[in-house]
Amino acid sequence: MQISISKSGVYRPAIFLTAGVVLGMVYLAAPWYVLAVSLATAGVFAVGLFKPVYAFYLVLLVLVEEMVQYFISYPPYYEIRIYPYYLPLLAGILGVVVLSVAKKKPLRESPVTSVLWIIVVFEAVSMIWAPHFKIAAWLSVFTFLNIAFFYLILNTVVDESTLRRSTYIWIFAGVAVATAIILSQWIDVEKTIYLTKGSGLKMAFQEQVDRPAGLGGVDHVAGYVSMAVFMALGSMAYEKRWRVKAIYFILIMYMLYGIILTSSRGVMIGLTCAYLFFIFINPGFRTRFIRYSSLFVVLIVFTVLLVKPGLVDRMLVGFGYTGKLLFSEKTFTGTEADTSQGQGLSGMEIRKIWWKNGLHEMVKHPYKLLVGLGNGGFIYYSSGTNTVTSPEVNSISFAFFYDMGVFGVLLLIILLYLIVKNIYFHLRNAKRDYCYYMLLASVAALITESGVHGLVDYDLTSYGSKYFWFPLGFTMAVVNIIKKRERAADNSATGAEAPGRT
Repeated sequence: MQISISKSGVYRPAIFLTAGVVLGMVYLAAPWYVLAVSLATAGVFAVGLFKPVYAFYLVLLVLVEEMVQYFISYPPYYEIRIYPYYLPLLAGILGVVVLSVAKKKPLRESPVTSVLWIIVVFEAVSMIWAPHFKIAAWLSVFTFLNIAFFYLILNTVVDESTLRRSTYIWIFAGVAVATAIILSQWIDVEKTIYLTKGSGLKMAFQEQVDRPAGLGGVDHVAGYVSMAVFMALGSMAYEKRWRVKAIYFILIMYMLYGIILTSSRGVMIGLTCAYLFFIFINPGFRTRFIRYSSLFVVLIVFTVLLVKPGLVDRMLVGFGYTGKLLFSEKTFTGTEADTSQGQGLSGMEIRKIWWKNGLHEMVKHPYKLLVGLGNGGFIYYSSGTNTVTSPEVNSISFAFFYDMGVFGVLLLIILLYLIVKNIYFHLRNAKRDYCYYMLLASVAALITESGVHGLVDYDLTSYGSKYFWFPLGFTMAVVNIIKKRERAADNSATGAEAPGRT
């Protein structure tokens, strides 16, 4: 005889009793904030399992949130940081895999997926010769999360509808981050909760090295907003209504204001190069290249002088200038800087020291020239005799070399070839519709962060590695959407022309 739970209600009291006991124990054992986090975690995973695309939207919103983090210290030179976006990322990719199995459909791929998997596997294997096994193991986990992020994007941004929503959320998040940058000029809140002696929670909303950051490191928040700028620019270029164009222009200028406040030289250079690419590739802009370039220069110079004239000094110092600074009463000697960055070595000077120390280790052990320093190896060897250690390679391109040696350089060349080949083909041949403008915008975002700013920031496995995997994944997702539409158009044309078909 089959018992119906819904009719008899036999098991309902038992369920209430069990759930009540568990919840009561949680109340007694955990502070309220732990309970809130637990409930939020359960909610995110429930949503991610059934609607992975919503989990991805949440990732977009909190991707740059770095001031709330769980940390684990590994003295004397490293600290593992787990950021909020990992939660919806895990929920989303789990949902993608479950739906793929349930529907018996393979996960969507891209032209560069095979090379990315080689990178992930090599980084994992390099734990064997990495100087610190535990840190290498953690970074390998983060590397697998990075390729999971790549797959999440490919398998949620699958049509024009999700592409539009993702773009809107990205722009919205960019405005929110720019607002946080602006507000952090006057608000400084920081708190650390130690769960053990070497681990705990950190929460902050503050300036860093006298530069507004708000939700994360100054370069990270500025980089995220710069990518949002291009998504807004692509939307504005596609839009036909001038009132809507005007609104997008205001959003772009507002986000640019936030970027300039951070005084991030790498982001500003990347933004400029990517903007020139955008107007040169877009046929409607290319015919007025001089006009649009001149307008951009005027807007940038005016905004910088109005908002943060000290950025001019930082740019000059970055390009090797020594002597009297233009917007400060200080003098830059070439070894000491007293600008908006604070007193001490300039950013490029300390990077050169780190890169030199890492290269010295590879030359000292020639086999490391072939296979690299291993996952996290650069962080270990780069400090040398300096007390300041590098949290990452500070260059996506150099990360291929320092992590994987000559083998990594070959992988980088192959990856660049595949990226350029596919992007060039579709930018040249795609129909000038919404997807085309979003491809143009996402490629510009990829250039500004991974291509230009990434030359002096980020890596493949650590803190800033998401700025390599994220824009690349989004660009490949748009490529897949365009390919899908082209195949559908070809099949429709073939079916219409085939004789004897109805």
